[in-house]
Amino acid sequence: MDAVQFNLKDPQTAKYNWTKFPAHTDEDSRNYCATVNAKSPYPPYNGKQAYIVEVKLANGQIVGATMGLIAGGKDVAIVAKMCAKYGLSPD
Repeated sequence: MDAVQFNLKDPQTAKYNWTKFPAHTDEDSRNYCATVNAKSPYPPYNGKQAYIVEVKLANGQIVGATMGLIAGGKDVAIVAKMCAKYGLSPD
């Protein structure tokens, strides 16, 4: 939520749709995809928005995340395609 909220117009009213977190690996970071229903600073993206973030891990705990891409409207498909490259889905 911390990485996503800065890309929303009214983050307090956002409703997150969490997806399964990617399986454990020995890597210290991994990508995560999901959706959020929220107001966007760009009005055509209001409503369902898909996003991909890079999650940083330490000792199996999330210690940070960096926004990769967030898009709504007809551009949700762009994010879904990027997620698919990592074997993920925002839905």
